[in-house]
Amino acid sequence: MNLSSSQAPHASSPGSTKIRTANRTLIIVIAAVLLTVLMVGGGLLLKHLRSDTKQTEEPRLTTTVDLSSLGEKITAKPLRADGAAVMSHNEIHIARMAHSTGEALVAIDATSTTGHPKWITPLPTDSVDTPLDCRLSDETVDCGDGISVDMATGMSKEHVTEQGSSPHSQETTGTTSARLEATPTDKTPLSIDDSGHVSSDGTEVTGLQFAAGTPVWAAKAVEKDGLWVLSDGAVLAGVKDGKQLWGTSLPENSAEINGLGTGTAPHWIASADAVVFASPNGIHAVDPVKGKDIWTIDTPVTSWVGSTDAIVVVNGTMASVLGANGSKSADGTPAPPSTTSTIDLANTTLDVPEKCAQVFGSGAAGQGNSVTFANGTVKGDAPSGGGAPGAIQMMETHPALLSGKPASVVLLNCNGGGNYSLSSLAAYDTEAHLLGALDLEWLPHFAHLQEFQIDGLSVVGGTINFKASGLQLLGDKECNACRGSGTADISAAWNGQEFVTTDVVFHTPAGDVRVPKTTDVQTLYDAVASGDDNYAATYMSPQLIASLGNAVGSSGRETKRSVHFAEGNHVLDCSLAGPTKTASGSSGKVEFPGGNTIPIASSSAAHGDLYCPVVASGDNADNWAKPMPNTAGGVDYTIWLVLSGQPDGSFQVKELGRFGG
Repeated sequence: MNLSSSQAPHASSPGSTKIRTANRTLIIVIAAVLLTVLMVGGGLLLKHLRSDTKQTEEPRLTTTVDLSSLGEKITAKPLRADGAAVMSHNEIHIARMAHSTGEALVAIDATSTTGHPKWITPLPTDSVDTPLDCRLSDETVDCGDGISVDMATGMSKEHVTEQGSSPHSQETTGTTSARLEATPTDKTPLSIDDSGHVSSDGTEVTGLQFAAGTPVWAAKAVEKDGLWVLSDGAVLAGVKDGKQLWGTSLPENSAEINGLGTGTAPHWIASADAVVFASPNGIHAVDPVKGKDIWTIDTPVTSWVGSTDAIVVVNGTMASVLGANGSKSADGTPAPPSTTSTIDLANTTLDVPEKCAQVFGSGAAGQGNSVTFANGTVKGDAPSGGGAPGAIQMMETHPALLSGKPASVVLLNCNGGGNYSLSSLAAYDTEAHLLGALDLEWLPHFAHLQEFQIDGLSVVGGTINFKASGLQLLGDKECNACRGSGTADISAAWNGQEFVTTDVVFHTPAGDVRVPKTTDVQTLYDAVASGDDNYAATYMSPQLIASLGNAVGSSGRETKRSVHFAEGNHVLDCSLAGPTKTASGSSGKVEFPGGNTIPIASSSAAHGDLYCPVVASGDNADNWAKPMPNTAGGVDYTIWLVLSGQPDGSFQVKELGRFGG
């Protein structure tokens, strides 16, 4: 790889010369230790960089991972607006990757030899192409705006801002870059005019001109000396005290790879030791004072991000980490990423989830939950009494990363014959073993059982997103084959042992509803029980609060507050109600998993209403919230709250429900 460099003309030299052609070839120096480049799907094989290494020392590979589960087009992006491109904590490096369907955070363990990331977690859609404010701690990657991820599992966590909390440890700051404007700013004394001429404190820098109209970025390489590096993606130059020290023409396509020449900050590394940047053919470091090359690593690069702690090089679907503080010995080399052949699940004997096997019945071509697929389908025997045979069909298959290992997530349609079928999501490892399943017989926070369809399934790392449609809500007709009026967007994540739902947004004819956190509803409940009506006013109407003193029952000893909000009682998870058991919809039962019910639905019940059962604490015989056993083997709840939910998870208490009242 050749870089070209020219010494800046003396300040008294006449004219203004564009730096666009090479005057001499920089010498490629690969120093200190053996560098072996091993192409494994675009990977690198280098040795490990010591923890005290500076940018002047050539970095060495710590690990290479396969990102193919994100698709074919993967681009590394900066994490933060201040230029922090990779954030490192102990042996873990966090990078941001854009892929074909969005963006994701990727955690790479420098000590791992599995050939796969520790985890991949998608970013919310509204965070795509938006600067994040990420911070690292021992337990969390916290990027603000509700984006908080568990460092161990990659699962989303609740974002909490604590006043006076201790600073996040061992976080990496990036190179702070400033775009040159027509006048100097507080960030930089440099400016640029419409023709591309650069000035320092209002005085033109002799001999330095960039392409007119192209954004030019500057970064302070040496803080005390006021040494700046500048680039528009075609030229890299050093400026100090209003004079150009050196200039280098960059290889073709360097602008795109480094994010130069655009309106957003580039992801180069500028320090007193070196200016590190990339070209399509390698990673390079030049002396910020003299502009001479320090080291070059020859390797194909499609994108990259870096910090003073680590450099992540992407080539196609492979990502290599250079220079991280790993624990490998000086003479050790990490294993290249494994090349995992895709197993033909469509023609394999597999264990299917238990619920799926139960629906399918005894017609399986195997024993227990084991069935043999042929072209993605298992057909059962025709029922003895006639009718259509059952079947299990693979609807979709998606690559996944579960606990740092490759896997496949399969959408199964499990039909026992007739109108009833069950959708099931199953995960299999590369040896076709069933790892886990997401049981969709009961949707979280949805208190009804019926058939529904899954659309728009996507898998990023260990996170599953899909839409469930045809949900039967209050006011809909109840039957197995009936299509309901509701839909839901659902997210689930692998927690290391199983899939757990992390977010559900219901779409109803009355509007969107995200079920509130049970802890929030419990906090309100406790406030009302203690008489804190000021707190309650945020969640309850003045009329409802005023009614809390009304007498309940014939004795006159109880009030709505004492009956519905007895101190010490517990609010259970709220659920969106399904259709009631009567045609009128004005009475009947609201169903919950396990045969549990709320026996009477209010005549004012509407689409999107949430029902939150309240259960008694202890054996107080006078507690009205003691559930009663029912004939279905569950219980009938006797006290509940009816909420009107909002898309953001906020709520209002609409009614106070009571058995017989």
